[in-house]
Amino acid sequence: MGGCMLKCDSRLPCGHACTLNCHPDDSLHEEIKCYSKCAKKRECQHACPLKCWQPCGDCRVRVRKTLPCGHTTSQPCYLAPELCVCDYPCTKGLPCGHNAVVPCHQAPELVVCKAKCEAVLPCGHPCTGTCSSCEQGNNHVACTKKCERTLVCGHPCDSPCVKDCPPCKRKCANKCVHSTCNLKHGALRLALRARDVSVTLRRAVRPPSLQRALQVGASLRPSLHWSLRRAVSYVVLHLHP
Repeated sequence: MGGCMLKCDSRLPCGHACTLNCHPDDSLHEEIKCYSKCAKKRECQHACPLKCWQPCGDCRVRVRKTLPCGHTTSQPCYLAPELCVCDYPCTKGLPCGHNAVVPCHQAPELVVCKAKCEAVLPCGHPCTGTCSSCEQGNNHVACTKKCERTLVCGHPCDSPCVKDCPPCKRKCANKCVHSTCNLKHGALRLALRARDVSVTLRRAVRPPSLQRALQVGASLRPSLHWSLRRAVSYVVLHLHP
């Protein structure tokens, strides 16, 4: 190393004075970095904010530019207007026919329409979906409102609106001086229906009646209570010749 404690003060190739102490081991300043503020001027005339030894690179000073779409926006100085992304909010017509406020650069074909569906579902409730979620009216979202249809037991259905109402889950209120019914309305109704179907099918002894019994058994929905389906299956199998 060597050298004294005095400042070098030699002129560097960049024009700045060397701020290091005397360094005879590198008198030509080949390995010395200048940490003074960069004094070079860019083509845009903006000053470089980096240190003298660092490459200036692109000018990132933000300036107002007029884009090809006609909007004016703040962008980095080095960026050409045709390469800038315009985020100015614009009202555009979508392929579905609705209008939407979207960034200027966004293509209408790529916009997800959030307009309310406004269709009336077969259940009578208004659709709660959007134009995009309902596939422009071709496939509506499921109704989420309460059914409120009156069940056989007289209670309103409190399940979400679906095609078939589930059995009533409220406790049966029937009672006498001897006992109180502990079943739920839906379970009681299905149990009685299973008994009635079983008795009806056991009376089907002739071929035409047997054919009718088979048709009844085949028409039962899979969602019915297992006791009803089991009763029908048992009777149909035992009546078959």
